Amino acid sequence: MTTPKPNFRPRPSVSAVLLLWGVFLHSPVASFAANGDCSQPVSDGAAPVASDCLFILNAGIGLQTCSPACICAPTGTLPPKATDALLCLNASVGVPVTLNCPCEPVNTEGDDFNDNDRDKARWGTADVDGNGQLEEKNQRLEYRCGSGTADDGEDWEWIATAVPLDTNWEIQIDLVNLTVPSQNDQVNSFGFGVYNPADLGDEVYAEMYASHLGGPPSRNGFYAEMYNNDAYVGEADSGGSDVTTGAVRMLFDGSSKVVTTQYDTDPSNGYQWTPYGTFGIAGFGGSNGNADWGLSDSDVLSVYVYGYSARMKVEAGKMWGDNFVVTGGVPVP
Repeated sequence: MTTPKPNFRPRPSVSAVLLLWGVFLHSPVASFAANGDCSQPVSDGAAPVASDCLFILNAGIGLQTCSPACICAPTGTLPPKATDALLCLNASVGVPVTLNCPCEPVNTEGDDFNDNDRDKARWGTADVDGNGQLEEKNQRLEYRCGSGTADDGEDWEWIATAVPLDTNWEIQIDLVNLTVPSQNDQVNSFGFGVYNPADLGDEVYAEMYASHLGGPPSRNGFYAEMYNNDAYVGEADSGGSDVTTGAVRMLFDGSSKVVTTQYDTDPSNGYQWTPYGTFGIAGFGGSNGNADWGLSDSDVLSVYVYGYSARMKVEAGKMWGDNFVVTGGVPVP
């Protein structure tokens, strides 16, 4: 598989209830709960939070769509009702209640890389460019490059599951990048992407990068980009910072066909996601890019992880990914 790779690679130009609760909440993107947890359409922590309950309230009065709908039904009956939000709110403040959502388990597959051995039942053929190398080592997936060229990297294709077009799904990975690019043409990144198996030039990827492109200072951040027929469509960048640890997540809304990218700068204290890009794969809905990939609800997208670098050496133990998870995947056709 040869797909466009990561960041900065040479390319063509590039209400009353709110007052009652005393909070202001942004409209959330469609999301699975943590492992299908009941009453968590927004958060992925150990218990529902206020934003989950507001989402359930809005779902009960028709202002939001909860996908799957069962997550917003803690009394065990569908469709969700506005009164379900009160049960959720009680749970969020520690009142003993029973949450009984009528959900089937959501399929979750992943790799924590703890066995230090590439699992051939999960990972397909590797695609190598230049001197880039991915290796399971030290209970994580490390990227290194012994001698930099203009284009180094390695992709691993995820074959345990594909991601569907008719329902919601999520993908995420924890990331560390301790490199410090020192020259104006140096950059590297680690992340994952999804692509159209019928057209390898259709893809969206999300990553954490370290860059010295365009001059100092060296900066780190989170980036996402969309391509259509191998042509650049749009991008999103969190902006440069000094972050060296983080996580990236990609969510798909099966109704709107929009991919949302998010980042967290400290996964060690529980995920706190910040959206930074949206891309529509049906030609509309994205704020950072839209393209019609010509897909139907019966189609799926393929998934891969990658490490990348340009014109720089990446020493062992300086850049890696861990805790890769795909939620809502389906069997690969």
